[in-house]
Amino acid sequence: MTLRKLRVLCTFHGMEGWIPDWKPGDHLHLFLSFNLEPPPLEGLRTTRRGFLERGDLVEGGRTYGFHADGWNAELYTPIPLPREVELSGYFTHSLHSSFDIPTYVVVTAVHRHEAGTIIDVTLDGATPRPLPVPADGQVLCDDQTLWILDATLHSLRGFSISTGELITQLSVPTWDPLIRLGPNLISDRSNCWRLPDLAPVVIADPEAPEGWEIMRDFGNGLYSLIKTIEASTGDYSSTSLLQVDPPRFLDFDLSGYEVTAAYHFGNKIHIFTWKHHLVLTEDFRVLEVETKEDLPGMYTPIARATGLESGTVFGPYVVFAEHDGLVFHDQVTTEKITELPRPDKGWLEVAHASAERIVVALRRNTVHAIAVWETGQWNTIRLAR
Repeated sequence: MTLRKLRVLCTFHGMEGWIPDWKPGDHLHLFLSFNLEPPPLEGLRTTRRGFLERGDLVEGGRTYGFHADGWNAELYTPIPLPREVELSGYFTHSLHSSFDIPTYVVVTAVHRHEAGTIIDVTLDGATPRPLPVPADGQVLCDDQTLWILDATLHSLRGFSISTGELITQLSVPTWDPLIRLGPNLISDRSNCWRLPDLAPVVIADPEAPEGWEIMRDFGNGLYSLIKTIEASTGDYSSTSLLQVDPPRFLDFDLSGYEVTAAYHFGNKIHIFTWKHHLVLTEDFRVLEVETKEDLPGMYTPIARATGLESGTVFGPYVVFAEHDGLVFHDQVTTEKITELPRPDKGWLEVAHASAERIVVALRRNTVHAIAVWETGQWNTIRLAR
């Protein structure tokens, strides 16, 4: 068997109980493992030379990516191996493999067996899947530039909010997924950078009460908390809300439901979980409580179940996502400032909000335009992509 041809075992277990009726000429993408133990059937064993890519440490050993002339496989070994190796073993394909690099093949023969199916395949003439289309992640804006995080790569693009032109693209020094932290801050959950110079920034969470852990920052000094009741099992069963300045702690049993939204609105504070809507005074006294008691209602956000809307703080505004668009209210006076209708196709995402300007990204599959509110009116600017 030449190096460009493989014999692959597909078991019922690896195929989750069903093996397709493959035929010669079928084009497939396989997620291969190269197994070093003796094969269960004759004719499977092969010797291959290739390069190993470090994988994960697992109980009793470690995994590698095993790569050679057009094929890729995961390999488990109880002992470390050098980077370039020649190994004897057999190939298997599994639908629930954790190895995510496919091998593209063409079927040349199919051998059915009570233990599964063996397929002979060639790498020559295989048709790979289409390359993935770059996907937009979160958006943020520093009042001059709209930044779009790449959903899969560690980079972001900057567009002028005045002209929609692409003015810069930044590569972020990390391998981890990026998230938005603020109008000009991004993070990989371990490090934080300021845009546009990517200067490192250290952000420290406020001190939580003893035994509690901060989960989410809602802005305006409000943070959700969670408490581990039984550390040995990781049973997280208590949640609450913290205000930093002045220090306040919510004295109300939320029954373990995590706080999903919290904001000041006028002289009151509104708190939401999947079960509760609480209205507090500024000194954290509970004025009103709205709850859902029926089990089906637990799977419906309380805003939809009760007609109450949970808002999100952007700059000086609380933004309410209503069925037909976004409504911006002044957080202090509660006055309605403006609203932006939802487009027929796609959705809206607030990128920036200040007293002088609001920037909202218009999305379909990608961010194709922005709506900018200035001097009391909205203008739409298409991005030059």
